[in-house]
Amino acid sequence: MTRPRPGASLDGLVLRPTLLTAATLATALGAACSRSSARATGPAPRRAFYYWRTTLRLADAERGALARLHVDRLYVRFFDVDGPAAAPRVAAPVEVSEALPAGLDVVPVVFLRADVWRDAPPGAPAELAGKVWGAVDALARRAGVQPHELQLDCDWADTTRAAYFAFLERVRALARANGVATSATIRLHQVKYRERTGVPPAC
Repeated sequence: MTRPRPGASLDGLVLRPTLLTAATLATALGAACSRSSARATGPAPRRAFYYWRTTLRLADAERGALARLHVDRLYVRFFDVDGPAAAPRVAAPVEVSEALPAGLDVVPVVFLRADVWRDAPPGAPAELAGKVWGAVDALARRAGVQPHELQLDCDWADTTRAAYFAFLERVRALARANGVATSATIRLHQVKYRERTGVPPAC
């Protein structure tokens, strides 16, 4: 899944159709997952942007872009999960420094580094799922955000798939218990070799 580089503005995203397309695709996939009973035709995809800075503060130009393009969903990187499987940690949580526009649907995104899953001991995925959900919930409350979706972002591999998928299943259960849908990013090589890499159980 393509994401803007750190520090990129929404104006920059407007000028990059491929990034806008990626965000729209992620939105469509998340909507399809959260409404499995919806008809195949379903609702039209919604425009959305990714926000990948460590401080959530929208400039006037960015607020104007949201309004002008009728964008009401923002995928915000809440934090990273880094470190070895035995002791993963939340890193670089986003700081919300101002009130967000009314009606903006904020989707928390958690980026998990691949190293977290290497040689993960039994029980580690479920334990980490609880920590991640707790951190997302706490940060959302501080930011005054009531998310309807949580997105997980990880470039898993054949050797880390089992641990990552077990983590996703547990996060999905925790999120559903709180009325929150889940989605996961998929990179192009994972689409191409989907029989081998598997489909993340996020929906």
